[in-house]
Formats: sequence, C-alpha cells, structure tokens
Amino acid sequence: MKVRFALFFAIAGMFSANAGCPDDIYLLIGQSNMAGRGYLTEENRLSPGNAVKWEDGAWVPAGEPLWNDCEVPAGAGPGLSFALEMSASEGGKTIGLVPAAVGGTALKEWLPDCRYYTNAVERCRAALAGGGRLKGILWHQGCADSVKQGDAESYADRLTVLVSALRKEFGDVPFVAGEVGRFLDNYVWKGPDGREVRLGHWRTVNEQIHLAASRIGRMRVVCSDGLADRGDSLHFDTPSQRILGRRYAKAMKELLADGAVTVADVALKAAWFRADITPHVGTALGGYGPNDVSVAVHDPLYACGLALCNGGEKVMLVALDVLGMDACVIRDMRVRLARGFGTKPANVMLTCTHNHEGPHTRQINEGNPRMKLSYGLDDASVKVDSAYLRRVSDVLAAAVDELSDTGRWREVLLGYYSAQVDENCNRRFTTVDNRASFIAHRRTLKAVATGIADKEMGVVALLDPKTADPLYIVGNYAAHPLAAHAPGLGGYRISADFPGAFRDYIRSETGAESMFVNGACGDLVPKGDELGFGAARRLGETLAMSALASFIDIQRNQGRFVQKSPRLGGEIRSFTSRMRRNWAETYGADEITLDIQCLAFGDVCFVGVPGELVTELGLEIKWHSPFRRTFVAYCATGYEGYISPPNLMAAGGYEPQSQRFACRDTLKLLATASDAMFDLRGRLFPESNAGDEPYPDCLRPPIVDIPATFKATKSTGKRHKE
Repeated sequence: MKVRFALFFAIAGMFSANAGCPDDIYLLIGQSNMAGRGYLTEENRLSPGNAVKWEDGAWVPAGEPLWNDCEVPAGAGPGLSFALEMSASEGGKTIGLVPAAVGGTALKEWLPDCRYYTNAVERCRAALAGGGRLKGILWHQGCADSVKQGDAESYADRLTVLVSALRKEFGDVPFVAGEVGRFLDNYVWKGPDGREVRLGHWRTVNEQIHLAASRIGRMRVVCSDGLADRGDSLHFDTPSQRILGRRYAKAMKELLADGAVTVADVALKAAWFRADITPHVGTALGGYGPNDVSVAVHDPLYACGLALCNGGEKVMLVALDVLGMDACVIRDMRVRLARGFGTKPANVMLTCTHNHEGPHTRQINEGNPRMKLSYGLDDASVKVDSAYLRRVSDVLAAAVDELSDTGRWREVLLGYYSAQVDENCNRRFTTVDNRASFIAHRRTLKAVATGIADKEMGVVALLDPKTADPLYIVGNYAAHPLAAHAPGLGGYRISADFPGAFRDYIRSETGAESMFVNGACGDLVPKGDELGFGAARRLGETLAMSALASFIDIQRNQGRFVQKSPRLGGEIRSFTSRMRRNWAETYGADEITLDIQCLAFGDVCFVGVPGELVTELGLEIKWHSPFRRTFVAYCATGYEGYISPPNLMAAGGYEPQSQRFACRDTLKLLATASDAMFDLRGRLFPESNAGDEPYPDCLRPPIVDIPATFKATKSTGKRHKE
C-alpha cells in the first residue's frame, strides 16, 4: 500500500509541473460540508484523475482533502466527485476547482465586502489570472442559519444578494446550491453559556434555498434526500458526499445545457395527466364546516396537470378539486413535483378549485373566533385530513413520473383568449353608508347586490399543429364552487361541482382534456348557488361552451391568438404582513410571511395567491400586469382565509371576519404581485424591457387594432382570408 501511494504522489508531482491552467474552473463556497468533513481512509480516497485544485498559487492534483479551511481536520466533500463526473461527461477534460468554503460560517459572513466573500473572490481571480474561465459556482451552507427563525426565514433574500454580487464579479455563471442534511433534528451543541443549541429551522432553510432558485435565473438546487450523516448528525458521511457531488454535476450540466438552447428554434411540447383523488365515502367534507360527513360519491375528484417544455424551460400547472391547502403542504408538494419533473419549484404551480364537496385539506385554526362561534368547533374537529394529503402527494408524484415517457409528449400550438360570461355575482350587498350584508343569508338581496364581479372567462388552449383541433383547454373563471351544495343530501355528496361539469363537457364534445382554474372569487358566487347538481351542471356547461366559442376564434385567427415560440418561466416572491390581533394570538406570532407565484405561458401569466382573494383585489392584479393576459389562480400558495382590501373591512360582512393579516398590507400583496410579473416578463422578454419606460408602453398604437378575419378549413386546418 505504501508503495502504491508513493507512486501516486510521484505521478502527481509530474502532473503538477506540466498540467497548466484548466479550461473549465468551478468555485466551491459555503460551510463545512462543502469544505469536506467525510472521514477518509486509504480504501475510500478517490484518485484526482483529471481534476486539479488551486492551492498556494498553483494548479495541483485535486487530492483530498481539497483544502484545510480551519483547525478542524478536513475530509471528503462533494467537490472531487463533482469534478470527476464533469470530466467524464466532457471526454476527459481537465476540471479546475477553487475551494474556498469555511466551516461554521453563516450566510451573513458571505455577503459582499465580508471576510469570506472577499477571500473567495480573490482566490478565484488569482486562479483565473493564468487563463481558463469560471464555468459555475457550487454553494453548500445553511446549518449556521438553522438556529434562529429570523435567519432561516430571510435566507432567500440574503442568498439572492450573494448570487447577484458574485455575478457582478464573474458574469452570469450558473449557480448550484445544495440542501442541508435532513438529519439535523438530532444535532445538539452546547453554547458558551451552557445552553443547548439546536438546528431546528433547517426545513425552512431548505425551503428558502428553493425559493431563491425560483427568483434567480440559471440556478438549481440539489436535494439531500437519502443522504446519511457521519455519526454526528451534522456532516454528511463520505459515501453521501460522493453522491452529493454527482448530484451537483447533474444540476450543473443541466444549467450549462440550458444555456446552449435557443428557445425560438425549439418547438413547444406538452404532456398532461388526470389523476383520481376521490376520497372514500364517510370522509368529512370541508366546505361548510367540520362536521358534514359524506354519504355518497356523485362524481369523482381529480388532479389535472398540464406540463409544457420549449427546450429551455419546463413549467407545470396543476389544478386540484380541493378546498385549499396550507402553505407548508403546497411548498412540499411543489418541491417534490419539481424534483420529479426536472425543473425548479417556481415553475410548478398547484392551485385549488376551492371545491366545497371534498375533504378537509387545510387547517381551521382552533383560535378562529368566527369558526368557533358559527360552528361550535372543538379541538378534535378542526384537524386537516393528513392521510388524504399524503395520498394526493403520492398520486401527483406518480403522475409526474409517468411524464418521463417521451411518448406522452407532443408538439402543440399555444393560444389564448378572453370572453365575458355573466354567470357570477357578488355576495355582498352594501348600503349607501357602506355597511355590508351577506346575501347568502338573505337571498332576496341578490336582485340588488351592489358588489363588483369579474366576469372574465380566460382560456388557454393547446392546438394540434397539423389539424388545429383542440388538444387541451384551460378555463379560468371566478365563482365559489358551491352550486351543487343544496340543502340536505346535496351537501353530503362528494363532487367536483361545476369545474367537473366544465371538464366533462369539453371532453364529451371535443375529445380534448381540460382543467379549470378558479379566479379571485372570495366574494363571488354562481347566480345559481346552492341549488343542486342541475345548477352545477348548467354553470359548468355554460362556461365550457364559452371556452369552445373562444377556441373557435383562436383556431380561425391563429395569427392573432396563437403565440409564436412562447417563452416559459416562473417566479415566487414573498412579503411579510402584520397579523390582526385575534389571529396573532392564534398563530403565536405578530407577523406572517406570504408567497405570490407567477407562472408564464408565453405572454399569459397565472398569478397564484395565498387564500381567498376577493374579486376587487383580483382585478387590481390584472390591471397592474405587464402581460398580455393575466389570470388569477385561487389558493395556489397557501390558505390564509379571505383577503380583502381596507374598504371592505370598513363595510364589514362575512369575508372580513376571517381576514388574518392587516388589511392595509393588501397593498404589499398587490405590489409584490406586480413586481414579480414585471421581473418575470422582463426576464422572458428582455428585448421589450429596455428603455426609460419598459413594456407595455406603446408609443404609436393604431387607432383600430382589429385583424382581418380568418376561417378554418376543417379537412386540412389551412387558413384563407374571407
């Protein structure tokens, strides 16, 4: 064995003297798991192969440990297995590593002008001075930020600052971050004062890392799922470090490949699924309180998913026939589906139809005074159906896994449309002195209801490129799905309500699949609400017929309503709001952090909101959007009850009673949504985002902007002017 290692180091010396500067260089930064703490033995030590590292002003073979970052003995990290994997994929090219990670450091110590940031930048510049180019940056850090809740919850914002600063130094290089280990719950450290320190907020740190990736272009996150610690509940063991390095390499290769794709040269492809998520009879129904128990299934509940890929980005929209889900549940599902789909979490949106004839899928907080007063809830009756949510998550993951079958993907054209359908009404009657009444409890007031109602029926349609036939239709309309919830038996049957009837009609009349995405319907109901399944069927079919009428215009005017080379992307932004007094007591916190998600299908944007947004705020989001068309996706980032603007709170009524956060902060929600949309569109359409006043400023609009009419030839799908 000694002879073998003597020979290795002799060869290494020759290599060092003659290798020169590598073409591809990667910077390794972060905390101890990036520096390397896996135990090394003669048996598990890797040969450097075609990997070199920057050490003492020269390139030398990348033997482990890659460098000694502090007094603690270093060991195996992810860097060498990453380099060997990258080299193998590049035909044996020499890969250069610049290790600069330091154990025990917090993210705040890596921000611009701080010690470790400055040291890493200087080391990297010195390594690049002799030639080569920085191909990417690897980051693994977060344990030190898992101690305090505030550090964990602000991680995404601070990581965004770090990445932006590094890109100002080195250009728009790919950035790959790793999740912290999932074994940190067991780590306990005694501080200088003798008190125990735990890393209890590591899950939040991991969520924040993914959130940062949703905001930052050319960034990926590698998961720590299935990786083991070395026995200290803090550091990965050596086999796990090897796996982690290969995961970093896979993500880096994907980013580098993405950079080589020209979106305009790649056809848009789509795949979709429809998965049954019907609960069993006897399940408690969540729409009208906790104590309604189902006695039959009228029609099944589904999770409908649509995936798009243009060669450069992949996005997915999933609509579920459930009432709503808590933010933590949605984040977990989003991350799981994104991992299986091979995209970042911001590119996966889950929205709920707000179905009232399905199971409990969001927590009704015990401290909610309205729920206790109205329904007499006890603590045992307010729990979310966790087993059902786990089943839904598994069903979705299996459906996404099946999308890996390339035979399910097909080339499509992407069209969009907007129509007006008068089938909803505002359920608030407001007197001249601005006092609101809930007309669901006084139906005779419907005739004089004064509230605003958004009647837009938005449509996104996929067409067959050869025949122009419909392949998939997404409908977006704002109305509470409680048409079927008639008194008596109607309120105890499992049903998808009118969204199910919408999908059934599309399928039966066209053969196409479809999904329904509910809009900002916090204070909107169907005109025929609570009248039974006949009312639900009539509404669903009316909306479906409107969608088909829209499709006909798309089909016959493709130059106007079909997007050329649509660009895809997603964005997640957060804002913090103060809690209302009674809810602060319930949550045990004075503030709450809420997410807004944007998902772009070309020049059409779905905006996901964290609860039951009233229609007034939904219209504000549309008015402040730079996209050609904008559709609100209900309960898509969490369920935080009704969300109303201040003047609705002044008027009172049903919806403001369960407002959880300060109504004044709805302005933050609107500003966050608008900023996210502008930034997303600016990233997708940089050519129209230049100048003093970026898109949609139109300096020379035509006085009349109506295109010539086109007519479809049914047999061939060809077009001719009338």
